Amino acid sequence: IQKMMPDTILLSAQFELVTTTTCHLCNLTLSREIFLYQRISQKCSLFCSTPSCLLNLHDIYGAKALRNDDTGDTAAYFQIFACPTEKKRRKFIRICFRVAEFDDVLLNLDLARLWVRAFSWLLKDPAVDSTKIRGIFKAF
Repeated sequence: IQKMMPDTILLSAQFELVTTTTCHLCNLTLSREIFLYQRISQKCSLFCSTPSCLLNLHDIYGAKALRNDDTGDTAAYFQIFACPTEKKRRKFIRICFRVAEFDDVLLNLDLARLWVRAFSWLLKDPAVDSTKIRGIFKAF
């Protein structure tokens, strides 16, 4: 996995990666060129064979924030949509992260939307001012 210099990291956080069979706490790192998530723990009993994933930003085509309709769940979610090349073929993937930093669903949804906004800005303009991206997270 390519090493990122600290000055190229625009955002980093810890969220749960949600799959159909497991959930893992992951470190997320976003730079101008790549999005990296690395599993740091496994909360469920099933084993995931991929401890980390590196996506080039040019393979990502979108992101969206969601909230759960379950009134007992205060978490929000954001999904990343990508088409990385695998063995000379494009593979369509959707990656979902659970945001549960706060006891308030609206605060969690705001944080998920901020990550989506950062992806959107980078996809539209890779040269976007990094202080603009980092600035939206000062409230958190």
